[in-house]
Amino acid sequence: MVCALCQRIDWGNIICINGHYICNDCHGQNCLEPIKEFALLTHLEDPRQIASVILSEENLPFLGCENAYVVAAALLGSLKKYRRFKITEATFDEAFHRIQKQAFGGYCGLTGICGVTVAVGAVMSILLKASCPKNRENSLAMQVAARTAWAIAEASGPSCCRQFVFIGIEVGVNFLRDIYEIYLPLNYKVSCSEHLKHPRSCSREKCRYYER
Repeated sequence: MVCALCQRIDWGNIICINGHYICNDCHGQNCLEPIKEFALLTHLEDPRQIASVILSEENLPFLGCENAYVVAAALLGSLKKYRRFKITEATFDEAFHRIQKQAFGGYCGLTGICGVTVAVGAVMSILLKASCPKNRENSLAMQVAARTAWAIAEASGPSCCRQFVFIGIEVGVNFLRDIYEIYLPLNYKVSCSEHLKHPRSCSREKCRYYER
C-alpha cells in the first residue's frame, strides 16, 4: 500500500472506507510528546482522570496504538509522587520506546495482542526492573500483561481503544495494589459519550463506560 500522507510504499492491512492507507509512522503523528508532557507536569493523581484529559485532545486518533501510550502516561504520571520508583522524563521515554517496539495499528486483530497489553507490561517491567534472566520480576511482568490481555479479550466486541485504555489502567492499578500495596485512586467516573466517533459501531450498553 501507499501511505496517503508520506507516500511511502508499505505493507498494510487497514484502509478507510475511501481506500486511504496511513502508515504506522504517520498515524497519530506528533501526539506522543504532548501525552508525555501532560503526564509529567500534571498534579492529578487519578490515572483514569489523567487518561480522560489526554483523550479529550482533538489530535489523538479514536482508534490506534497511540492509545497505548495514554495508558503508560496515566500510570506513570500517577506514580510520580512515589519516591521508590523515581519516575522521571527518562522513565516515560523508556516506556514509550518499549511500546513502540511492539504496538502497531491493527495488531489486536492480526495477532491477538492489543497495544494496551504491551503498555501495561512495559510499565510494570520498568517498575519491577524485570529482565529475561530474572525469575520473579520477569514472571510478574508477564502475569500483569496476561491479566490485561484477558480483561480486554473479555470486553472486546467491536474493538474500542478508548474502552481498552481504562481496562488496562484498572488492571495496572490492581497489580500495583497486590504487589506493592500502593493504592492509586480510581475515584474519577468514566462516562463515555463518544460512541458516534467509533467507525465500526460502538458496543454501547455492553461497555461499562457507556454513557446511558
